[in-house]
Amino acid sequence: MSHPLEIPGQVFRVGGSVRDELLGIASAGSENGRSDCDWVVTGSTPEAMERAGLKRVGKAFPVFLDPGTGDQYALARTETKTGRGHQAFEFRFDPNVELAEDLKRRDLTINAMALDPEGKLIDPYGGQRDLEDKVLRHVSDAFTEDPLRLFRVARFSATMPEFDVAPETLELLSSMRDELSELSAERVWQEYAKAMNGLTPFRFFEVLSESNALDPWFSGLAVISLISLLREFWLRDIDAMAAVAWLHDEPSSVALMRRLKAPGHVIRLTRDVARHGHSLSSYTTLKPDEILVLLEKSNAFRPGQAFGRLVSSVEACSSIDLGELVQLVEEVRKVRVFNVSQEEYGWWLRRARLEAISKYSSDLNNTDEPSN
Repeated sequence: MSHPLEIPGQVFRVGGSVRDELLGIASAGSENGRSDCDWVVTGSTPEAMERAGLKRVGKAFPVFLDPGTGDQYALARTETKTGRGHQAFEFRFDPNVELAEDLKRRDLTINAMALDPEGKLIDPYGGQRDLEDKVLRHVSDAFTEDPLRLFRVARFSATMPEFDVAPETLELLSSMRDELSELSAERVWQEYAKAMNGLTPFRFFEVLSESNALDPWFSGLAVISLISLLREFWLRDIDAMAAVAWLHDEPSSVALMRRLKAPGHVIRLTRDVARHGHSLSSYTTLKPDEILVLLEKSNAFRPGQAFGRLVSSVEACSSIDLGELVQLVEEVRKVRVFNVSQEEYGWWLRRARLEAISKYSSDLNNTDEPSN
């Protein structure tokens, strides 16, 4: 392992990139098949790192950025809990802090491994064995000092579905729920979003449920139904988020996403799925005028991709093919009216759209009727 800058001290590659290399996969966010790398430096000082040309970016503890490669280098450190929450820690960093001390503060054994400059694995806490056994196991009892780790374990369960949470780690998770309210919405959202993009998002909620940790961030969820829906239809990413709205009413679904400070497009999709999703999935039972009202309320005729995204999520959550509805909307969008006054334009346009819907529905019904 070479570094463009002459880094003072001993440099070790640590964390997720080591884990993923041993698993033979690339870390999330990697490019060109190479894992993003984090580095720990022992035997150095902040002053020496800055003299080497690295830019300090950490506030609570020294983290340095290589301006040329973007790689991050952190001085080896220990930490002591000083209060409640995710950020209440006091850090010690000096040239005498050893690598094993730094690795001990990490969450899971599979994330507490390092590679030395010659590529030799340093594994003081059995991470390689747990990788082989496919176990998510905490490094030490200090694991409970950071409540965010509960959501991280739930997220790893969703993104690494072949791994099981060690029973003793699951017990610790249950003891951490009282501090979950101290976390920021942004950090919880990050873990939730990553979990929903995993191979098995339902595992995120299974771990929270098994840990009795749905409150306060995911309180009020019909979690058994949600897990069943996510598992049955293998919903992922934005469709997995939409599943919450599919199973719950609009106020509770939107409240959850706002509590997590979800991006605006996620909140809007959540609102639309809760408000219109079930009606869209059963549109064939509606009369033409009712279909027109539904399409107007769900903004089907507005430019952009929001309606298409809504239909896609409804299809995913219901397992109903809405291709004919999409075709209907495309036909109705083509409708134009001419030679009418501006005051009457809206009325005539709506009438023309209703005629187009009636004709499409009639033609579709005739096509579906068996021939004699």
